[in-house]
Amino acid sequence: MMNELRQARPFRLALWLQIISLCVLALLQPVSAQQIPSAKLKWLLSYEGKSENQVVLDLRFRTLLDMAVPATQIELGGGTRSAEPLKSAVFERIAGVPGEVRIRDGRYVTLTACMAHACVGTHAFLWIDTVGGVVIGGLEHDLFGAETHNFSHRESLLIYSKQFRSGDLDFHGRKLPAAFRRDFNDWIAYARVEHNRWMANVSRRYLVGSEEPSPYIQFRFVDARGQVAVLPPDPEFLFDDGKS
Repeated sequence: MMNELRQARPFRLALWLQIISLCVLALLQPVSAQQIPSAKLKWLLSYEGKSENQVVLDLRFRTLLDMAVPATQIELGGGTRSAEPLKSAVFERIAGVPGEVRIRDGRYVTLTACMAHACVGTHAFLWIDTVGGVVIGGLEHDLFGAETHNFSHRESLLIYSKQFRSGDLDFHGRKLPAAFRRDFNDWIAYARVEHNRWMANVSRRYLVGSEEPSPYIQFRFVDARGQVAVLPPDPEFLFDDGKS
């Protein structure tokens, strides 16, 4: 009997090692950057021209955020403010002061809003391709890292999507969809106006000129796995050249 137990130990040890190895490999696998089924996004089209907060009150909106926002903790500047769930930061802005629901070509939906009682530097957007199953979001926040207290009166823009893997972060190959460019350019123009409108009351030397690519000093991108990349604050860098 004792001999049988001794012979069984190596087998059991090998089995446990194999199980542990499989668990570790599963944890190391990249999060899938799957497209969202169109049927789960079409409901947004019924809100064309309505206030954005009507979308937020729809029970399906929480599910949309689950499908759209990477599950990660993120630091958004603001001095000693610690990392917070990205989804909470998104909801705090999108559920704040509402903008208008814009729909283009019967397919592309853009939601805009800003944090309640603190719109300056907290504007946010959600861009949804209801056919292609892609959602891309963005939110303004205080300057991150070493730039936090340089008093340049500029914000950062955090862009995120669950439809892009970490391999896309270098932006040398696949970039953000060309269809997103037009609506994102509209966002940059809007952000420039909002920035200058506020800064005109502070100091005109902080105004953003038309020759500058954006009103932001920093872009960051969060992918499906929650990994973060720092990008040049130039919108053209996000897209393939020659595409519109």
